[in-house]
Amino acid sequence: SYHQMADFYKRIIETYMAKVPAAQQWGITLWCPTDAPAGSGWRAGEPVGIWDQNYYRKHVYAGIADGLSGK
Repeated sequence: SYHQMADFYKRIIETYMAKVPAAQQWGITLWCPTDAPAGSGWRAGEPVGIWDQNYYRKHVYAGIADGLSGK
């Protein structure tokens, strides 16, 4: 579900912040900002982004923001 994916991303970021020393934290890369369009060469039509194709935030966005904020 969407809420489970948000929790998953939150846990990944929390673990990164807890396990990687601050001096070695250089950034977190998200592969796709938006979901892949049907004609995409990579994971066509898949919900891989943190925004949908119309740039509406998905639940995953909140999970990432919560993970980064320490909520």
